[in-house]
Amino acid sequence: MKKISICILLCILCVALAACQPQQNSLSVTDGVVSWNEISNATEYNVEINGKSYVCKKTSFVIPSDVFGEVTIKVFAKTGEKNVLVAETTVTVKQTLSKPYDLKLDGDMLSWRAVQNADKYFVVLNDVSYETANTQISLKYVVSGSVSVAVYAVSDNPYLQNSPRSETTVEVTEYPLQTVGNVEVKGGKLTFDKVEGAKQYQIYVDGVKVAATDDNTVALTPEMIGETLKVRAVSDVAIPSPLSQAATLSFGEIENEEQLAEVNAGYFSLKNDIALTKEYTPKAFGGVFRGNNHTISGINIAYDSSAVGFFAELTKATVSDLTLRGKIELQSATSGPDVGGLCGKAQNSVIENCFVFVDITAEFRNGLANVGGIVGSLINTDVLQTEYQGTITTRNAVCGGFVGTASNPTENRNVKQCKTKATIKADGGERAFAGGFIGKFTDNMLTVSQCVADVDITGQSYVGGFVGYFGSGKVLDSITLGQVSAQNPFIVHLGGFIGRAEGYNVTAERCISASSVQTTVVAETKCVGGFVGKTVGGTYAYLYKDCFFDSEVNAIQAVGNPDSGRSDGITGVTTRQLETPSTFSTFDSSVWNIADGEIPMPNRNRQ
Repeated sequence: MKKISICILLCILCVALAACQPQQNSLSVTDGVVSWNEISNATEYNVEINGKSYVCKKTSFVIPSDVFGEVTIKVFAKTGEKNVLVAETTVTVKQTLSKPYDLKLDGDMLSWRAVQNADKYFVVLNDVSYETANTQISLKYVVSGSVSVAVYAVSDNPYLQNSPRSETTVEVTEYPLQTVGNVEVKGGKLTFDKVEGAKQYQIYVDGVKVAATDDNTVALTPEMIGETLKVRAVSDVAIPSPLSQAATLSFGEIENEEQLAEVNAGYFSLKNDIALTKEYTPKAFGGVFRGNNHTISGINIAYDSSAVGFFAELTKATVSDLTLRGKIELQSATSGPDVGGLCGKAQNSVIENCFVFVDITAEFRNGLANVGGIVGSLINTDVLQTEYQGTITTRNAVCGGFVGTASNPTENRNVKQCKTKATIKADGGERAFAGGFIGKFTDNMLTVSQCVADVDITGQSYVGGFVGYFGSGKVLDSITLGQVSAQNPFIVHLGGFIGRAEGYNVTAERCISASSVQTTVVAETKCVGGFVGKTVGGTYAYLYKDCFFDSEVNAIQAVGNPDSGRSDGITGVTTRQLETPSTFSTFDSSVWNIADGEIPMPNRNRQ
């Protein structure tokens, strides 16, 4: 009986203990709501989250918005005077940030109300996102016109999700950009101040847009060279700025080989002589290059390109007071290149007071090239008081002791008071014209005056002491010296001053050929003259005026085709008469240096 009583007491004790224990697995968390099973006789519940207590009358509780992350939740049931633990759990709670309210535009400033726990905001303007840590953003220079706007809040906390978007449509004023300031060119760089809101900067040269850039530091190109350089700021959402003031110019100094290799376009001044130690690679140049009477020596060029010289090409350039020494040796596969001691090709440029001592040896395997002691191809360029001295040996090129080809004119230009002293050997076919000064002259807007060609030249077909092929242009007050010869067995047009004059837009006035004209070849077509190998005839008698040749050295007629060509204006005189001032009574003594016992020479002093 005693044992039965003990068993009954143990059972009652177990039931009582069970009633005091929390019910297991009755707590759940779904979509931010805590739920549990109802406890009989409970008058209320206490929900404890990370130690903070909340009173609840129901069997569910919405987790506050400021609670997130890893949290411990406990639920207590209040029965009478006792709080009994119903259940507990640890869960990860994620919250969604509140929506930014009061989205509005005031002037150019878009603003909204701050969102609790937000670290930043994304502003979407016409589908383009911008990030800010503030509760406002300026739309000036960002967008203009009718703009679709959306703003949402973002937190760096992984338990806080992006807010819903607040959206609206606003009208944004198109503002003008400020004028670009501090525009400066130094050496080969263009710099200027950045402009707020500018997406691009347009570069204008002499009123014409030539380039655009995103940066405010720009390496100059030949296209950016002119009288005035200005900059305009632009944007697709703003009114373009006015053009800036013209750039101020300052020269970059070149002191060594490394700096010289970087020259491309701009304004440069040679500070001292430079002796090159490496093979030189030519570059195109636009701008101003002042040699300051210094010398660049050791030039060694073997670079095959469409334009080859100390400068590959000059475009809108001025090169002055420079001496060059070295050599060019080419085996070229490039089609029809231009090669010159100073530059391969010069257009819209000025060359003044330069002295070039560069030997040129070149063979061309892909078409006819243009080779000149100073310039291979001359287009709309002035050359003043410049000299070449050296040896030129070519195969398959139009070759001149000073200029290879002068052509394609659009404006009046001058080659004046220049000289070449050279030994030239030009091989090739009939079209490989060779001239002591110009190989091929077809520029009716170019005047060559007061120039000297002191040249021993051996060519093939069209060979002249001054011009090989003369299609158009003017030569005034100039002279040839040396020896002229041709070697083609099929056709020879050889003259002491002009090889072949073709067309009626050629002029030679007050010119002298003191050259020795020699050829032993027996050609099928052979026209050899003391002044012109072959010239035009008909009624055009005034191509030549007050011109002379040494008929004692060259016991031949003035023109090599006297039956069909006109030699009016050309007079053959003896060597002594060439040294007699009275022979040249029509010559201007300010242009010529005329003294008894001497062959007259053009005055090459600066005028």
